[in-house]
Amino acid sequence: IVGLEIDLANDIAKRLGVAIELVPVVAANRMEFVKQGRTDMMIATMAYRPDRAEVVAIPQPYYYAGAATVFAKKNSGLKNWTGLKGKPVCAVQGAYYNRKTGEEFGAQLVTFKGVTEAMAALEGGNCVGTVFDTTFFAGIMGDAKWADYAMMVPAIDPEPWGLGVRKEDTKFAAWISDVSKEWHKSGFILGLEKKWGIPQSPYLLEQQAKNK
Repeated sequence: IVGLEIDLANDIAKRLGVAIELVPVVAANRMEFVKQGRTDMMIATMAYRPDRAEVVAIPQPYYYAGAATVFAKKNSGLKNWTGLKGKPVCAVQGAYYNRKTGEEFGAQLVTFKGVTEAMAALEGGNCVGTVFDTTFFAGIMGDAKWADYAMMVPAIDPEPWGLGVRKEDTKFAAWISDVSKEWHKSGFILGLEKKWGIPQSPYLLEQQAKNK
């Protein structure tokens, strides 16, 4: 398991002086894993939502912000979100932009437990595209396997991502807040974007200016 968020989790473990144990999660179970104590912390592209903040503590400042787009074949003819109307679109269960994709733009959502399954279905021709986070797609576009694919519609609905910890772990939440401020102040996450070939996030630049 590798990526920007794994690097952040490793930095937290290093600061705490503990060995890290990575536990894969999906959108449908990640908050419950924290709430039940199966994990001590969750860092998994979770957009902030008031209802989610009732289940887990989400310390501020948020560490990142993502946006939604549709990844499809370059020859799919897709140019905008309205072009999804009536077409099958692969999606990941629990993603915040699924409702808008289906209800507002009229896509026929084909949902999967995780992004791996959704991408396999796209590759297999089961949908015209996959709706998911821009940062994920940016991370795979260098793979020859996806050379014929691209982010085909403008990114929408940027949402801040937060780390999740148990609500009763107030000291840990406060410590995470301080670490997040330091990440932004130092440009640590901006450096990770370069490392992983992710387009520069306006959100990170904004947070760096705020936390200096």
